[in-house]
Amino acid sequence: MENEFRNSPFFKNDNTGNEDFGKLLDEFSNPGEYLKKGSIVKGFIIDILDDHCLVDLGYKTEGILSLEELQEEEKKIGNEIEVKIESIFSDEQHVILSRKEILEKRFFDKLKNYSSNDEPISAKIIEPIKGGFIVDIGIPAFLPGSQSDPYFLKNQKSSIGKEIKVKIIKIDESQRNIIVSQKEFLKEENLNKNIKEELYPGNIVKGYIKNITDYGVFLDLGGIDGLLHKTDISWGRVKHPGDFFKVGEYINVMVLHYDENEEKVSLGYKQLTPDPWQYADIKYRQSSVVKGKIKSFEDYGIFVELEEGIEGLVHKSEISWEKIDDPSQIFSVGDEIEVKIMGIDKNHRKISLSIKRTKKDPWFDFARKYKKFSILTGTIKEIKSSQILVDVENGIIGTLKNPNAKYNSLFSELNVGDKIEVSILSINPYKHKLSLGYKKFEIQKWEKFFRNHTEGDIIDGKVVHKTNFGAFVSLDDGVEALCHVSELDRSIEDLEIGEKIKVKITSINLSERKIGITAKDLIPLKERIKKQILELEEGKGND
Repeated sequence: MENEFRNSPFFKNDNTGNEDFGKLLDEFSNPGEYLKKGSIVKGFIIDILDDHCLVDLGYKTEGILSLEELQEEEKKIGNEIEVKIESIFSDEQHVILSRKEILEKRFFDKLKNYSSNDEPISAKIIEPIKGGFIVDIGIPAFLPGSQSDPYFLKNQKSSIGKEIKVKIIKIDESQRNIIVSQKEFLKEENLNKNIKEELYPGNIVKGYIKNITDYGVFLDLGGIDGLLHKTDISWGRVKHPGDFFKVGEYINVMVLHYDENEEKVSLGYKQLTPDPWQYADIKYRQSSVVKGKIKSFEDYGIFVELEEGIEGLVHKSEISWEKIDDPSQIFSVGDEIEVKIMGIDKNHRKISLSIKRTKKDPWFDFARKYKKFSILTGTIKEIKSSQILVDVENGIIGTLKNPNAKYNSLFSELNVGDKIEVSILSINPYKHKLSLGYKKFEIQKWEKFFRNHTEGDIIDGKVVHKTNFGAFVSLDDGVEALCHVSELDRSIEDLEIGEKIKVKITSINLSERKIGITAKDLIPLKERIKKQILELEEGKGND
């Protein structure tokens, strides 16, 4: 029995060797005197279940306690806690436990300690009532109107949810009544006793933040209110003043202007530090590459902070060489990235940046790597009614157009994500334009043209494009050929886009898909031979 008692969690050995074992054994043999309804005892958490825990109370007795009555840091097996016995089952082996009264007593003891030491505590305004406000200090408390900031009395609805500092001026634990004062707290802070004498431009004063709006911060300077407009909070962009300050804080501000008649004070916060834009054009040279931190995403681009107070814009067209619909899928706020300075306007505090220009333009490498009619396998990125966008390599997007009905079946059978073989029809790396043809259709149309035509044929064509060196002419089945200026029957200026002209095929190269044409000397070969024979015969006759 003695050894069993020594192993109990309630056995306390003070190492004096003078324990009154008789008394302890009496307690152990009469647990009913210890485990009474309403008793406050100590126990050890031995198991944690879904919504309750088991507490070992000693004497081979376990208690059940709701997890809601445990603080997070207490939810550990082996922790010793103090509990109140609410009820006991008939077998006296299981009891229902509670901590509500214990925790409330602890809380009131804590509040009494704050009150006796004259320490301020945080409070949140819950609702206005007759004569003042109900505030939350952990439990509801009453803030009389006579003890609150006049601003809150004038703006009761907008004051709900505001966090303030108060002092406890009365506690009635038996009635659970607590009265607090905001004025006692403000009085102790003793803000700027002779405030009117200090309200001259450039002077730095201390203010208590009493309210925050979308356009600025209202501060109590010591009997006179001042406004810190959002444009004077930071040298950088300010979305909302609440991102910088909280109600109840004390901050130093600079007086910008004071209207004594209206008692209006304009304040500045950013003016307490040097303007970072003063030497921005020297520090951030155009074309230099610097590091920055992503601050926010907008529909039109990304804002990047180069240093506190200096932000630049990466326009959506300068984010990547590839097409990106949602930059936030690639980057995150707070990411450190490299950007290139594209331009800086110190006077208007604007810097244009580029992410993509810190890397080599892949379009020029692509243009050097592939030539006209090269065959590539790409992935369909988007399908429209008249064209298909194909990613052919590392974000290089080409356009496969639907020039006629022969592509209709192709467009209806393909889906986004499909692989497709295409051929390069034209590429312009400067404008990032790539025109593609469907490989199967392109080969078929050229083979068909070569089967139906030969050198010397005179066919109809249509001028589709003009350059200083000639005109591109569309022939049968959409095949195009260049008619050099030297092969035109008139000046290039006299030709009109869309004009129909007759041309003669001068050469055909199937492997390179090239066709030579001329608009001069359009007499067919047979007729030319016949003409030459007649000219020879006429010459002999004359002889």
